[in-house]
Amino acid sequence: MRISRQGALNRTASAKRPAGKGGGQKFSIEQASAGGAASTVQAPRPLGSVDALLALQEMPDATTSTRRAVRHAENILDALEDVQMGLVVGTLPKTQLKRLLGLIRREQDQVPDPKLTEILKEVELRAQVELAKLGEFV
Repeated sequence: MRISRQGALNRTASAKRPAGKGGGQKFSIEQASAGGAASTVQAPRPLGSVDALLALQEMPDATTSTRRAVRHAENILDALEDVQMGLVVGTLPKTQLKRLLGLIRREQDQVPDPKLTEILKEVELRAQVELAKLGEFV
């Protein structure tokens, strides 16, 4: 069986338009611009400012670094709490101590407060001592 599209095209092309009062009028540019509603068409302008906006979005601001520092501090506090619970219970896995050491060492050099840096060094030393007690030297 062969399917032919030609018949469908011929039917739409030969369809008659309904005759009405405005059937003989055609659209022209002069008629549209005579009313003053249409304006001149301009060529599209390049969007150079989009690149500048994207560059600004990629730059970290003060709130981004503050949020990151707060999130990092919360992670350290959570790890310290896990270590504390392990010491109280009497079972302290090496993985918890290693996680704590990793969190402290990751951004230790970016801490601006010297007192906080000293506290982090003390916590790091204590974690290393606990790991040494478990036979793991870091």
